[in-house]
Amino acid sequence: MFFIVAMNVVCMVNAGESLGIIFNTILDDNTGLALNVTNIVLSVAMFMAGIMSLDMPPFFKGLKKLSPLGYVIRNVIPYAFRGQTFTCSDDQRRSDGSCAISSGEEVLEMFDMDAPLNLGAVVVSMVIYRILAYAVIKRN
Repeated sequence: MFFIVAMNVVCMVNAGESLGIIFNTILDDNTGLALNVTNIVLSVAMFMAGIMSLDMPPFFKGLKKLSPLGYVIRNVIPYAFRGQTFTCSDDQRRSDGSCAISSGEEVLEMFDMDAPLNLGAVVVSMVIYRILAYAVIKRN
């Protein structure tokens, strides 16, 4: 899990830096505005990654494919939840006596994240973001 998380963090930091480079280059007269725009884009990407919002309109689902954050979430969450067991107190139990969620596999199924790793997708998206940043810098 350590190496999966470390690789995903490196890719996310690089993609975020690339996005910052792009907006800072485009909005070269106003660094504060570039920082705010980058933060807004990254915040929206965080919500679209798959944890905060499970059901999105098709347009946002398409945008989600452009963000490396969605791939990072899908890489890390299965490692974090597989094999986990959860308990609940008596007042949290359902009427049949069971807990609402009793295993990590149920969480993965609920969030539809029981898919194979997307390590390649994270690396490819990071490289694409770097190439875009380089292209924007060269253009200006």
